[in-house]
Amino acid sequence: MRAALLTTVHDYLGYGYISGQACHGHCGCVKCMDDTSFLQLSKKGSCKTVFMGHRRWLDKDDEWRSRGDLFDNTDEARGPPRKRSGEEIHEMLKNWTDCPKPGKKKKKAEKMLLKVWKRKSVFWGLKYWELLSSPHSLDMMHITKNIYESLLGTLFDMPEKSKDGTRARQDLKDIGIREELQPASLKRTKEMAKGKNIVVADETKKGKTVSKTKKDYCPPTCFMLDEDELHQLFNCLDGIKVPSGYSGLIRRYLDTKKQRFSNMKSHDCHVMMMQLLPVALRGIMDDHVRNTLLDFCNIFDVLS
Repeated sequence: MRAALLTTVHDYLGYGYISGQACHGHCGCVKCMDDTSFLQLSKKGSCKTVFMGHRRWLDKDDEWRSRGDLFDNTDEARGPPRKRSGEEIHEMLKNWTDCPKPGKKKKKAEKMLLKVWKRKSVFWGLKYWELLSSPHSLDMMHITKNIYESLLGTLFDMPEKSKDGTRARQDLKDIGIREELQPASLKRTKEMAKGKNIVVADETKKGKTVSKTKKDYCPPTCFMLDEDELHQLFNCLDGIKVPSGYSGLIRRYLDTKKQRFSNMKSHDCHVMMMQLLPVALRGIMDDHVRNTLLDFCNIFDVLS
């Protein structure tokens, strides 16, 4: 019996381990490779490396290309990066003289090829590997789980899962965008708090939320749910019934009193993102926020 390996399926970190490419750092995009557009945020904020070149794939006449005030304060006129063929990559890896040999790891850090390849994958030994258009694939279900948990954590304003905090607001201030969401000054904070300090829970320690008094006040956003909207959303999710084997019992993962969720399985997050969350969001939030979230859920539904 003969077999051919057409593609591998794994998460993003597994993609880097199997392909031998760098999946983090300034060239962390496995598709853009050495043409990755990155932005290093300051230490005052989150100090993260973010990739703001996603507008390169839009149409040339798309209005978002000139809306730098919504992204990184710059206009985007470039096209998508050039895709390297399998033959080209194979030729570079074959002529890589400093390629690390398989076996024991050396103490000194190895020099990467074009800041992208850490080593040569064993799959390049297959004669047909350079002819495959997509030798590696990403597991969509686990990616959906990570995005869904971050999305709900931000909507519910859960400190340990939310992507909106004082550091994220400081990043907006450093880049110079979204002035209405930037942290206010101490003088304005005292005026809005009427002489009282405002406590913001933004840090976690050993799974517990730690509240600290911040000098800067973060104004509320349009995508944060208020008490009435949270109550309506939880009532909808708590009353959902699905056929046997379709997904897990949704109310099992919800804490209606604390208005939180936890321990949701990957398949349940997949079903919630594609089918159930758009239904639960109907009739709440502002129109532009709700429509954006519905379109976002529809993207995952189309991809699957």
